[in-house]
Amino acid sequence: MIDMTPITASAVFDEPYAADAYDEPLEDAIARHRDQLPSGKTDQQGHFRIFDIPDGRFFVYVAIADGDVEHLPGGDKSRASYDAQELRGHEKRIQLSSRPPPHAEYIGSTECLECHEEQAAWKQTGHKLAWSRPGNPGPHQDFSQFPDFFEALESWIEAESYDGGTRLEIGDYNPEARGNVKFKIRLADDDRVEIEKIYADIYFWKSAQDGEYYITVENRLNESDPASPAHLKIEMVYGGAVLRQRYMVSVPESLGDRQGIYTLLQFHPNGDDRRLTHNRRVWRDYKFNYWWSKGEDGEYGTSDDRITAPAVNENTIQAMCAACHVTGYERYLDEETGQALVRGVNDPNGAFNIDDDPEMDEVNVGCETCHGPRLRACGVRRVGRKLPVPHGQSRLPFRRTGDGGLRPLSRPPARSGRPHPRLHPTD
Repeated sequence: MIDMTPITASAVFDEPYAADAYDEPLEDAIARHRDQLPSGKTDQQGHFRIFDIPDGRFFVYVAIADGDVEHLPGGDKSRASYDAQELRGHEKRIQLSSRPPPHAEYIGSTECLECHEEQAAWKQTGHKLAWSRPGNPGPHQDFSQFPDFFEALESWIEAESYDGGTRLEIGDYNPEARGNVKFKIRLADDDRVEIEKIYADIYFWKSAQDGEYYITVENRLNESDPASPAHLKIEMVYGGAVLRQRYMVSVPESLGDRQGIYTLLQFHPNGDDRRLTHNRRVWRDYKFNYWWSKGEDGEYGTSDDRITAPAVNENTIQAMCAACHVTGYERYLDEETGQALVRGVNDPNGAFNIDDDPEMDEVNVGCETCHGPRLRACGVRRVGRKLPVPHGQSRLPFRRTGDGGLRPLSRPPARSGRPHPRLHPTD
């Protein structure tokens, strides 16, 4: 009964927002098939009975009644399926999560920790460290439990020019290769990995001018490629506490107008280049095919191949990843470019600024990711949650006032956009 249609970025961000009909597997399945499912209704004390359960396996799911503003749907028994024999004649006690009230506001983990200092060890967890600025983590990111997290950055040699960095070679595109690994890649001149035709040189370097980390791609097949060399700035690294680390880069102006951030290449901290299987090596391709065009002749590996930028919303972290990795996540489209962008809750100790205001945002899993936005009972020292407005209105950021009303911020946004009207309270 669950709709298994793949969810794409366009289904999330573009009208008519097709993914809304199947982005909640159990909830949406019940909405479509409610009359076919065995069910019961609770009384005022929460008691219920379900009769005539047929053979098979079932999830036990609580659908919230219209007008219930206290609870979220689902319940703790909806996380795994049960055989019918485990349900017939047995009692199930179901715990529900409470729904954040309308006046709840995201404030960021900095304020949460002012009253809950005993939870400070959260700063050391993989959930909090997942996205990090290379070599420059946020104040709430404690890598003491993972001292080798930035080990890969040793390959980024500080230099005046990209050709002073660590050089890798990439080539032999294979469209049939598994997953996101379509190319062979190796350290320059490492003949243990056979590459029949090298397409490009890839340089890892840290700019001596601005101190930023870059991945530079130089086209070896096409010397007239106007995009070569392309200097891709590393905005964040993803992972490294557990297994592989990926690099999330922005698109240079030379490759077009892109506000999105894209993943590129992969480092295996426990990799061993003596093991020639591709998933065991230190460096591995990861979605390089988004950055490479086969040219007008329609064939890869020829002299008209070009370095290119990914499609505007093709696999950006904003479109595909941020809902789980940004606390206080909100989505919107940039009206000028059609690019899918996101906002997060402002936090002075945030690790990255991902949205259209100048303040740092809480990327990764913050306190409110699991516990929901702050309740008014936690105090009213500060509020700071930008709210969406309905379709058809120009977007301005607002803050709640002490009396529950709204006031616009004095600073207009850098760009105009339009948020999606449907937001899950705990996303």
